[in-house]
Amino acid sequence: MTGGRSALLRRVLQLEGRQTVRQDSEGQPERRALMAEVEAVLSALPDVLRRDVEARGARGVAALIEATWEAGHTGEVSPELTLSAYRAAFGTVAE
Repeated sequence: MTGGRSALLRRVLQLEGRQTVRQDSEGQPERRALMAEVEAVLSALPDVLRRDVEARGARGVAALIEATWEAGHTGEVSPELTLSAYRAAFGTVAE
């Protein structure tokens, strides 16, 4: 992941007033693990979806994080599950 995307992920995770990432009692290890999952999913996404996430900035990455978190509860994190959750948040993805 590029430095810009990593910085954007960190900024989203630090937003005040919004719990983007649920923390366990230790907090930081879970946050790092989730960021790694999000980075892996983002890098595996089709180009059109990755561009859409990046164009939406923090909102797009926050939606991607939420989709990844929810998919993680099922034991699966995949571009298909993420795309489904992302479309639910934003409607269709621009081609």
